Amino acid sequence: MERSLLECLPGIVADARRETGKLLRESSCGTHRVRLRGCEWVRPPRSRADPATAEPGGRLILGDGLCAMAALLADSRLRRGLRGGIDLIYADLPFDPVRPGDAARPRRDTTALATHLAAIVPRLCLMRELLANTGSIYVRPSRCAAPYVKLVLDELFGRDCGINDIVWTVAPEEAAGRQRFATAHEVLFFYRKNADVAIWNDVFQGARAGSRDPGEAGSPEEMPRVRCRDVWSDIDATGTGAGESPSRRPDALLERIVSASSTAGALVADFTAGSGATAIAAARLGRRWIACEADRMACADARRRLIVEGAGPFLRSSLSRVRVAGGAGASLRSCRLFPADRRWPAGGA
Repeated sequence: MERSLLECLPGIVADARRETGKLLRESSCGTHRVRLRGCEWVRPPRSRADPATAEPGGRLILGDGLCAMAALLADSRLRRGLRGGIDLIYADLPFDPVRPGDAARPRRDTTALATHLAAIVPRLCLMRELLANTGSIYVRPSRCAAPYVKLVLDELFGRDCGINDIVWTVAPEEAAGRQRFATAHEVLFFYRKNADVAIWNDVFQGARAGSRDPGEAGSPEEMPRVRCRDVWSDIDATGTGAGESPSRRPDALLERIVSASSTAGALVADFTAGSGATAIAAARLGRRWIACEADRMACADARRRLIVEGAGPFLRSSLSRVRVAGGAGASLRSCRLFPADRRWPAGGA
């Protein structure tokens, strides 16, 4: 008899904690296999920053987020690594394990969902290690995985650190023939590392934004402004231009998150960066940033957008394997994606 997800979940969390503990031990003694290496110093047009002296505003990493986080924890250039050094993390976990079948009644694949959870829980563990004591994390799970991700976050961060379950209204999906209501929202889980001490800035939205029908007349800019609620219907989920990458997220969504949970000069990270919306929002608002993306095309799109937006000089990095005794497990396999073409600048991040 197949075990249910609720029966599998404690084992998934326990395995993730063991893997995280191993990575932390290896990073502390310098024996893990993956390292960051600076590949390119990117200067937007009209920038006069000198790579020899300028401080980069961010780092764009091409590679798997798990490997990148482990490398950041062990980076010798950062003394003890970046443990406890990130002020805000946005984690997008877009995955919907549905097996092909009846189009009207798709069948959920329990094994695929368990595999998905086993892949993301170690990442959430490492994100917690990277967060500063005053740091916050926003997690956007897939719809079918959301209840289980919520349980995992409660276990890793503590129920008291779960601040909000944010409802973001989006265009309703087609529900014809499915005998149910059309889904017209997504959920973001907002947690803090420490429930009592955290960075916070009030942000505002239209007075009726918590109850406004997406088809209602009047733009959000014309409405009275009130303190932001946990229902966001004033952010257009389709706010990307024609021909843009489908991995791109609405810039307004990330700007609200970055504005609320970080201050100028804070370090913001996104380890599933897509086409760089989080990095763009951080750069616009005067924050430092780290963006990691495993897809080569999406990473190239993020680089292009950062240059067009005038995000300031930043580093584009890759991940490379270091041959050492011991080292990490199979999840940290070689991630060398393209050769280094430049050395790290003095004073690099």
